[in-house]
Amino acid sequence: MDPGHEKALRDNRVRLVRDLQVKPIIEHLMDHGLITENKKYDILTTPLRRDQNNSFLNQLERLGPTAFPAFLEALEIEMSSKHLYDILKSTATFKEQLIEHVRTSHLHLMTEIPRVPWDETDTMDIDDIYVNLRMKKGTRGNNDFQPIESFNDLFTDTDKHNRQNAKRILVEAQAGLGKSTLVSKIAVEWARNNEKYPALSMYEVVFVISLRHITSDSSVCHNIRQLCMS
Repeated sequence: MDPGHEKALRDNRVRLVRDLQVKPIIEHLMDHGLITENKKYDILTTPLRRDQNNSFLNQLERLGPTAFPAFLEALEIEMSSKHLYDILKSTATFKEQLIEHVRTSHLHLMTEIPRVPWDETDTMDIDDIYVNLRMKKGTRGNNDFQPIESFNDLFTDTDKHNRQNAKRILVEAQAGLGKSTLVSKIAVEWARNNEKYPALSMYEVVFVISLRHITSDSSVCHNIRQLCMS
């Protein structure tokens, strides 16, 4: 499930547990192939409605990216749950629109890569031009660099000493070896929600900012705003 959808459910959990009439919602999700008979039985045989709702919401977050839209659809149809639809829709809409705008922008602008820097009209599809780079990963001040299989590994367990993902990742290489293409590939695969690169799903949104555009008069925040408005 999209992190923004998970947050909308968490932020409104108390009201959902209190007000949700879960049986017709489950039937709707079964029609979408999202809930099995066994799961339905497990939820509805729980004695208290509050516990049924908690069990259902726990399951909902594990049902994949189509679960939240189907849940909203069910709430909109069920008159007793219409107020919950209005609450969740207003919570999620702006953020969803922003994320979808960034996804669309990446897929529009970054799937075609210039073959030579001096001619931006001579392009190739990124899937045709990208090759998996030979990379090694380590930490600054430490010569223990280990080979990695793909850029997905850049985002997992980067800080071996703290056993957590690093907040900053620096990719170093000589000019022309594919750093910019790598950034474009990361942005495109995030936009595609490609399951081949699961680490990218940790990020609600991926912005691509060229450092040459960062000046004393143009901050990172300014560039992000420009990307959102473009």
